[in-house]
Amino acid sequence: MRAIRGDDRQLDSLEDRQQSEARLHVEIEPGVRADRLSSDLRSFDLNKIADALQPSRDRDFRYLGLQTIYDRYLTHIEGRRIETPQYFWMRVAMGLALAETENREDRAIEFYELLSSLRFTSATPTLFNSGTPHPQLSSCYLTTVQYDLDHIFKSVGDNARLSKWVGGLGIDWTNIRATGARINGTNGESQGVIPFLKIVNDVAVNQGGKHKGAVCAYLETWHLDFVEFLPLRKNTGDERRRTRLSFRSRRSRTVL
Repeated sequence: MRAIRGDDRQLDSLEDRQQSEARLHVEIEPGVRADRLSSDLRSFDLNKIADALQPSRDRDFRYLGLQTIYDRYLTHIEGRRIETPQYFWMRVAMGLALAETENREDRAIEFYELLSSLRFTSATPTLFNSGTPHPQLSSCYLTTVQYDLDHIFKSVGDNARLSKWVGGLGIDWTNIRATGARINGTNGESQGVIPFLKIVNDVAVNQGGKHKGAVCAYLETWHLDFVEFLPLRKNTGDERRRTRLSFRSRRSRTVL
């Protein structure tokens, strides 16, 4: 437990503050060199940042909470964690304050106070990515796919990159022609929405290698493929018409 928590003493003495300051430098430098942490974190006044740390707040976690922090959120290099919970909260806070032009340290400390006291916590992408070289902080992205082959597969690639950096996806497929609709360029018939959803399902990228990707497909209720759209996750039926892996939920949007 102490390996996760680190030193749980209050930083009351000068010696404690000096040790914390030195350790903060030690924690940041390997992370920057290994491309796990943003080099911009060096621009903070680490003396002031270290003075604000409250290691005793590690005691606010229950065992399961500590284990979850350890397994999912603490920055590591080849499996070795380079953060304790309080350094983790401060790294997130410093990342959130990077865009501040004045009193950057004060803003970081304000964020840290909210986070470390558990009065507020950010969404998972922020906890994963704040203070790193890839500061993607948003949880969800909503996109619309146009009925154009280039745009369809560009959307697949763009969404894979968003998922890589822990973004959940909501994709509107209503513009895709229904099954049997005429294709002007070839005078053939459209294969409809479902085969494209199958492609997205089969190439789904998990979120940062830390948990499964989250994809939600949208289709208007008036679309002629809507009836086939509803049973996509059923355990029975033609496998070529099922998308069980990546689509966690399906909802129709109705414009009123």
